[in-house]
This record gives sequence, structure tokens and C-alpha cells, in this order.
Amino acid sequence: MRWYEEWELERVADNDQDGLWFVTVTAAHDVSGTITEAVEAMIAAGLRKFARQRWADIQVLVLDKSSVIMEAELVAAAISDLEETDMSALDAILLAVGDRATPVWEHAR
Repeated sequence: MRWYEEWELERVADNDQDGLWFVTVTAAHDVSGTITEAVEAMIAAGLRKFARQRWADIQVLVLDKSSVIMEAELVAAAISDLEETDMSALDAILLAVGDRATPVWEHAR
């Protein structure tokens, strides 16, 4: 996720009170779109490690749930939009939360 914040300070000379008023605005992000972008980036980085050789009989990519919005169902939905042929080097993808991992994708062989 990205966060951008800009604060404008305005001096009010004829005000009897000391202090500051903050007016802030943040851009809204589509949760599904944000998850899709993150999942695609993580899978692309992971696939580079499997591109040149097969390391094991079963190759699993484990994604770390680094944000509360990365729910297994949303991650699985984002993966389902990817081309299965692009992920031919993988057998499964798991989403890790602490010491637990949930399957979010399996290669259909």
C-alpha cells in the first residue's frame, strides 16, 4: 500500500487563539485493486527464483500476509485473474499468517 499525505499550514493573524488547525486529505484506494497489485508483484518476484531450474518435486511460493487487508479469499481471487501458464513453475501458493499457512492456489495438473 502507498500513503501520501500533504499538510497545508495557514497563518491566521487576526485570531485570538494559539494553535494549529490541520486539514488533511488522503486518496482512496480500491482494496481489491491494491491486493491484486501486491499479489502480482510478489508472484513476479517469486517466479524469478524458479525461472531457471526446478528446485524440488513440489515448488511452493509462500506469500507473507503483511497487511490486514490481505485476506486469503481476496488473494485467491487476485491469483485467479493471472494466467496459469505464467505460473507453470509453481505447484502451489500459500498465504502465511504468523506460523500458519493457508493454500490460496494450486496448479491444475
